[in-house]
Amino acid sequence: MTEPTPVGDIDVAILTKELEVAFAEQLVKCTKTLQREMQAERERDAANTLEYLLSQVDIKLQHFKQELLAHVDQHFKQGQMDPRYGASSDAADTFTEAASRSESLVSNPTELDELAQLCLATDGGQSNPIDAVDHIDDDGGVVSVASLNVASHILQFTRVHVGAKHAISDCVSGECVAYEELLPLVGRVASGLQARGFMATDVLALYGTRAPFRMLVVIMAVWTLGGSVSWHLSTQPRPSNDGIIWACVDAGSTADEMNAETAFLHVIALDGARETSNDGIGYVDLSQTRSSLHPIKHGHVTHPTQIAWTVHTDDVATLEATVFSYSHADLIAAMDAAVDAFRFPGAASVLSALPLHAPESLTFAILPSLFFGTSLHLLPYPPAAPDLLAALRASAACPTTLVTTSLHLSDLCKANDALASLDDVVCIGASVPNLPRTLRALHTLASKWKPDLKFRRLYASLATAGVCMLSDVQTFPIPPTHLRSLGAPLPSVDVRIHSLSTGETLGAKQVGELCVRPRSGGDDFYRTHTMAYMDASGQVHGIGTRDGIVNLGTESTTTLELEEVLASHPLVDDAVVVVVAGGPPPPRLVAYVKFAAMAHAYLDDALRSVTIFAAKQMPPAKQIHALVAVRDVPRAMDGQPFRARVAAHAWPATGAT
Repeated sequence: MTEPTPVGDIDVAILTKELEVAFAEQLVKCTKTLQREMQAERERDAANTLEYLLSQVDIKLQHFKQELLAHVDQHFKQGQMDPRYGASSDAADTFTEAASRSESLVSNPTELDELAQLCLATDGGQSNPIDAVDHIDDDGGVVSVASLNVASHILQFTRVHVGAKHAISDCVSGECVAYEELLPLVGRVASGLQARGFMATDVLALYGTRAPFRMLVVIMAVWTLGGSVSWHLSTQPRPSNDGIIWACVDAGSTADEMNAETAFLHVIALDGARETSNDGIGYVDLSQTRSSLHPIKHGHVTHPTQIAWTVHTDDVATLEATVFSYSHADLIAAMDAAVDAFRFPGAASVLSALPLHAPESLTFAILPSLFFGTSLHLLPYPPAAPDLLAALRASAACPTTLVTTSLHLSDLCKANDALASLDDVVCIGASVPNLPRTLRALHTLASKWKPDLKFRRLYASLATAGVCMLSDVQTFPIPPTHLRSLGAPLPSVDVRIHSLSTGETLGAKQVGELCVRPRSGGDDFYRTHTMAYMDASGQVHGIGTRDGIVNLGTESTTTLELEEVLASHPLVDDAVVVVVAGGPPPPRLVAYVKFAAMAHAYLDDALRSVTIFAAKQMPPAKQIHALVAVRDVPRAMDGQPFRARVAAHAWPATGAT
């Protein structure tokens, strides 16, 4: 006899059925979620693949263009022209057809195969596509293929980024322009300059780096018109007969530079509040010009070998005035080398704290960002710590890569939680005294806010128009053996270590002077005044400067080693040690110390503290004989100190012996 089921018991069959239904519903939900995630991942992979393919196509286009321009230039110099390059009407018709069709290259990547069939093939080589939009003038005619400048070369890549949210901005002024709006902006400024009399033979003198975005737009406008720009960073007076009648100034121009404005007939003011004498021209007036030139299609006659960028500076050792000039081809070659060696991710956002007068600022940070379509945010130079922190915390910018100099890397130590937005820190320049302490502080911050923060060292030289050495990606803590590593040479640059006594090339682990030259340049190497050695793996390690070698009888050292000890004191921002010769051996060592702002109120006490600290940290043979407090330590763009000038920056009536 079956017993009846009590009222309070649960039917097992019903419960099992309900559990099966609930499990089936959850399984369906999980399946849909997995399908959506897989679909999103496939879309991201497809987007990344397309972006990579487009970037590779762009690189191949530019390499072929450079080869073609070099070939045509050679024929021009020889006074002859190959019929394949325009002498025959059939070739001209083919080239015109290719030029008209290539305008849709970026918007229709599938036309690459068709365009490739219209391109000229090298002898025995493969046919490569070329972007011929540069060769179309405003009237639809074909411009000579020898016409080229940096502005037209790089602005054509902004067509790839039409509709994207990528932009270039000034972190302080807040000006922001989308990449698709940059080309017409440059065209309006160029048209305004042309209307005011700027010609292809003119040179624009640049002063100040407090408005980097506006300065960049003006530079591109000058190149569009066929002109060139010149930076005068030397303490030597500018020659009065150099023929320069145009100048561009901003709020960062010094008093001497402002006084020099009277020597120019036309002065472009980048900040609206600035009053200028002579023929004052405001940037706002230029940018609002109604007419506009097309920087890509404009029928300029700029040849690749024409000078585009000139830097007047002083030699670190001799203090003599030195001039570095770069053609359009030099700048484009330096940019291509940077693009091949260091690729900014498409989703990255670059914050550049480099000085605009340094060629690597243009060829490593600005032009590659335009090439890849990476959002670019510019800081004035020198970058103030509050401006850097504000840029890191800005929700609109949200930079993921910081590019700065070794001189100002220490400002990042004040970022605290703002460091969390960064994925990469790129440091350009030679080793400076406070670099080891800065890297230790960044390790402490990174372990708290960004454990996977990546760090890279680069070295740039004025002789190569950009970066010439690049290190591998490193994570914190940086190994002691890599603290002074400058990286491995790029394929486009020759790097050698020369003996100071014989000038011969030294082998691995032998200390000598670092010498560089671009592979496309002449036979002479540029002496950088940096003492370095190359290890067995090809990495170059800098150990100081040529005038910083100290012979202590049976022992020798470098001033950089002593300066790093002084800079490890918490009150010291920078330090430089000068070897005073002329007396009996051993040589007398005088240390010039730049204190942090908090120590300016009690310099004498700070000097005594550093003196006691140095005496304990240094061995007896390497003791400092005198300490002097200075307002600043003058350094070159790569971080090397001007030892002969540092005494002029001393605070009055300070010193410890």
